[in-house]
Amino acid sequence: MSWKTLAAVLAGMVVTGCGLGVEGTSDEKGTRHESPELWRAWSDPGLDSEGEPAPGPVAPPEPTPSATIRFTASDPETALVESTEFPLDETLQIYVVVDWSGLPVGTVGRLDIVNPRGLLYAEALVPIPEGGRTVYTLQVATTAIDWYQMTGTWTAAVGTDRNTLNDSAWTLY
Repeated sequence: MSWKTLAAVLAGMVVTGCGLGVEGTSDEKGTRHESPELWRAWSDPGLDSEGEPAPGPVAPPEPTPSATIRFTASDPETALVESTEFPLDETLQIYVVVDWSGLPVGTVGRLDIVNPRGLLYAEALVPIPEGGRTVYTLQVATTAIDWYQMTGTWTAAVGTDRNTLNDSAWTLY
């Protein structure tokens, strides 16, 4: 069995005579000559049987961007003690810890802090670092929050390009 016949059988192609059932010509001696496109396709694995570029490998899907928001009154670099309730008279600051995933390093993330009346209190644009964690410090003591007793449910919303990925709330009482 010739290598052409074996290749045709393995590829599931129908063998016709000594050719492969594709366009070609025969000379006076009856020797079959397949088309140049077929030979190119055989010799270049990047081409299909018609000599056209074969579809490339399918790229893996892009990871879905997401963000996890946590709150703490203690330094998150030493110990992340999560909480969603903070007493106003005992809280110096609240750390908003955001763990971003599915975003390239350097992407600019947005953090909005909304007060209990539903008004934007603070906003921050932060580049996503390697490791994906950003920490925003919201000062409480000796600020308008403390002076005006801004107690109630606060909200942190995070996202990119005005697309909100997640929001979470905490209570200042």
